[in-house]
Amino acid sequence: MKNILHNIIIASILIFGGSYVAYAQTTFDASTTPSDTQSIINSIINSIINGGTIRLPTGDGTTTIDIPMPSASALPTLVPPPPIPTLVPPPPIPTLQIVQSVTLSAEPTSPSPGQTVTVQADTPTTDSDRNIFTWTINGVINREISGTGKNTFTYTAGATGSVERIKVTVQPLNDQAFSSSLNIYSTDIVLTWTANTFTPKWYKGKALPTVNSNIRLVALPTFIIDGAHIPASRLIYTWSVNGERTMKGAGKQVYEYKQPFQTWATPTILVTIEDANNRIHKEVLTSVISDKPRAVIYQSLPLGGVEFRRGTSAFPSTPPGTIDLQVEPFFFNVQSRYDLSYKWSVQNNIASNPPQNPFLLTIDARQQQVSTHIPISVNVQNATDIDSSQASSFLSIPINQ
Repeated sequence: MKNILHNIIIASILIFGGSYVAYAQTTFDASTTPSDTQSIINSIINSIINGGTIRLPTGDGTTTIDIPMPSASALPTLVPPPPIPTLVPPPPIPTLQIVQSVTLSAEPTSPSPGQTVTVQADTPTTDSDRNIFTWTINGVINREISGTGKNTFTYTAGATGSVERIKVTVQPLNDQAFSSSLNIYSTDIVLTWTANTFTPKWYKGKALPTVNSNIRLVALPTFIIDGAHIPASRLIYTWSVNGERTMKGAGKQVYEYKQPFQTWATPTILVTIEDANNRIHKEVLTSVISDKPRAVIYQSLPLGGVEFRRGTSAFPSTPPGTIDLQVEPFFFNVQSRYDLSYKWSVQNNIASNPPQNPFLLTIDARQQQVSTHIPISVNVQNATDIDSSQASSFLSIPINQ
């Protein structure tokens, strides 16, 4: 009888954790009994579980095939998946709460006596036109300046050292009231300047600045808080020239600079003065204008010296004789009159004068005709700065009997 071959799947094992598959297949003929088949299957399963070799007969029944199998202990251990993390809900979104506020400001912040001051209340979170403003000045409610939408008022600053204690209470619609306070101190400051230009010893006036001269500014503040004077050395000074800060510090009340060469480039000087607690803030702006050097001729008397009480631009009639003249320089950028050069001219002729006293000139008018005039001029200049530091003077001396 022709053998009928049956392809029977003996065992198929799938190990999910280690991705391992054991598969065996053999061929039986029709004479194989069910008990034989069951025995072979049990042998395969036992070899898969305990490890070993599966021996299967071939189709002709004369030979076998050995298939090695791993033991179950060699298979990978199944690892359980990690637990799913618990979802934590996000924190609640905080509720936005608007804080009502009012800011008081004054212009100027530290007024001088008699100056007009403007006080204003700013309410950025509410409508100022609908708010009710109640103003209290030095502890007393001022009904005239209080009311709906009245967020500003003006007053005249008192004497130096006086203080205005201002409080404003703001009542918005359908909300709670809020307030703010401000103290405004009346202060005074004097800003003086001096120039190092030359003047005669007898001159009682102020030396005027000229180009390239050194200027010295001094701030003299009067700050009084609660009746106590604040020393100038404890105040903070900030100096600026043409908007650029050049010096700052406590006690720096003196500022020096050089006047520019061009008269049109006059600098603008700003000094800001504050106390350590920023209760007083004072600003002063100034400009020092350059002048020009001058030369004035005076008559020098043998006994009285220089007649400095009047210049000689209108010289009185003089009888023939010797006349002593002296030119006085003003506002030159020098330290001594000897730092200048002098050129005298008499009747359009260069006149010689003693080199030890070049600013003196003696005229012999004895040979002059009666009822004539003697024209005299002098030019004074700084030898190191000829273009900007020079001055001339002219006079005519009448001669008569």
